[in-house]
This record gives sequence, structure tokens and C-alpha cells, in this order.
Amino acid sequence: MAIITGAEILTIAGVTAPTAEDQAWADLCAAATDDAAATFLDWPDPIIDTGEIKPLCLLAGAELYVRRAAPFGQTGYVDLNTGGMVRMARDFLEGVKPALARHRNVAGLIA
Repeated sequence: MAIITGAEILTIAGVTAPTAEDQAWADLCAAATDDAAATFLDWPDPIIDTGEIKPLCLLAGAELYVRRAAPFGQTGYVDLNTGGMVRMARDFLEGVKPALARHRNVAGLIA
């Protein structure tokens, strides 16, 4: 059972009139977020929402959804010291991993 849906991601991302393409991308993002969270948590399927996991997954899913606007999902900035452009890509779960970590399955014991 999925913990989040594409429709929920569209709501969080502020998309009020999604196209079929928007909905399809949101559904893919929801599935990817569910899989990534389950892998990180190391929980058996399905993930049990403790009240904190769903909002965290929604935030991560919305971040993944809006990355579609960035080429190759990358963000960047200009380093003023060197004058060079720095491009970086990061795990879309990175922002919620500290909170998700409280619920990780460690040594067969779900926290």
C-alpha cells in the first residue's frame, strides 16, 4: 500500500489544474518516494504511518516533483570567490532523512 499519492503531491506542490502529464509525473514521484522511504527505513511492506512519516514523504515527493523544472534535477550556484559555477545534485530524501531516521528498522527492531 502506498503511503502517498500523486494527487497529494500535486496539492502540496500547489498544482491546481494538473494536466495528464502533471498527474503522470506526480504518480511516478509518489511511487519513487514510497520506494525510497521504504528502502531507507528498511521496513517490511507496507510502511506504517506513525503520523510523522506521511508528511515527510509528502515533502520529499513534492521536492522530487518540482525538480522536473530543473535540468537533470540539478541545482547550482555561483561561487563568488572563484567566479565559477558549482552544480550539485542531491538525494531528494536528504531534507527529511534526519526525521525519518527516528523510525528506521535497526537490527530487526522498528523504532
